[in-house]
Amino acid sequence: MAHHGCPGIGAIGLASALYLLWSNLSTLGGDIIWVSLIPWFCISWFVLSLLIAFWLKSNRPAAYEGLGRVLSTTADDA
Repeated sequence: MAHHGCPGIGAIGLASALYLLWSNLSTLGGDIIWVSLIPWFCISWFVLSLLIAFWLKSNRPAAYEGLGRVLSTTADDA
């Protein structure tokens, strides 16, 4: 039961890292176009992942249920 908060902690950590990246982007990479696209790529990847998850949930519920069991062997582990 205690592991249900872990995805939220991970999301906060990733959001913090993305904020730090975005706020220090000119220091990290200068004015190179590829460097300035990194935060937009991250946000796009997140949105695409959400859309795929919603699509799986509505069209292929069995595949959606199996997403959390990629590394576990029993239903109790997931």
